[in-house]
Order: sequence, then structure tokens, then C-alpha cells
Amino acid sequence: MGQKGMQTLMQILEAKNQECGEDRHEVMVYPGAKHGFAVRGDRRDPLMKEGGDKSEDQAVRWFQRWFDA
Repeated sequence: MGQKGMQTLMQILEAKNQECGEDRHEVMVYPGAKHGFAVRGDRRDPLMKEGGDKSEDQAVRWFQRWFDA
């Protein structure tokens, strides 16, 4: 996607959040990550492990927020 595409995506999703009045959409950028959702990083690499752990926690919180009844 690149930095320019990421900035565009973030602006679009922020506008959607403002329209609905809550933070339904979010973008997280983890430096050093190879790609996005559900990518298996090398857990022996401290940077990749940290990004993977953070992204897992973020995803769980998002699902709990929107699907926990």
C-alpha cells in the first residue's frame, strides 16, 4: 500500500468514524511488519514478535468490543 496509500486510508476511515460518531474503524501500523492481518512473523525476531503480540491484542480488543454481547 505504501505510505501515501496508508495516509489516504487513514483519512477515509477517520471521516467514516466522524460520520458515525464513534471509532468503528482503526488502522494500526507496526514498524518492521511485513504485511497486515494474520501474517505469521518470525517470533525469534524481537521486533516482529512485539508487533505480532501487539496486533493480536489489538484484534482481540476490537472483536470483544464489537461482538461481545
